[in-house]
Amino acid sequence: MQLIQLLAAGLKDIDGTNLADGKVYHYEAGTTTLKNLYSDYAGTTLAAQPLILDSRGTAEAYGSGLYKLVIADAEDAIVSTIDNFTAGGSLITPATVVVATSDGQALFATPAYTVGTGSLHVYRNGIRLSTGYTETSSSSITLGAELAGITRIGTEMMFEVY
Repeated sequence: MQLIQLLAAGLKDIDGTNLADGKVYHYEAGTTTLKNLYSDYAGTTLAAQPLILDSRGTAEAYGSGLYKLVIADAEDAIVSTIDNFTAGGSLITPATVVVATSDGQALFATPAYTVGTGSLHVYRNGIRLSTGYTETSSSSITLGAELAGITRIGTEMMFEVY
């Protein structure tokens, strides 16, 4: 079993607030068929469906393979859907946004990956981005002006390479 690092790092709503008491529904990738998560590394204790986040928007959960994660707030309004999420990906938070360049763009260092292969997933405040950034090199991305304009100082950026 692999730690689901995205959940351990914590999820936030669109405004950057901890997704306190949020819910994470976990399915087989590309489906709505339940796929188990576990609350222990050994994989002996099933996690709830949905998995409930704590006050910090975090949860400790373990799994293996690919998942579809549907993330909802405490009232069950869907915040984000992440399909083909890899359990145990190398998710890191290299920094929070401290400064943006004069043209409104922000540059981030990422874990090493191969540009253009789809092996990098980018998250802003716990929500996966599918557009709005450019893979600048094998170790960095640049946010486009449309995202840089709403990515304020203190925003958490996370990156997963698999």
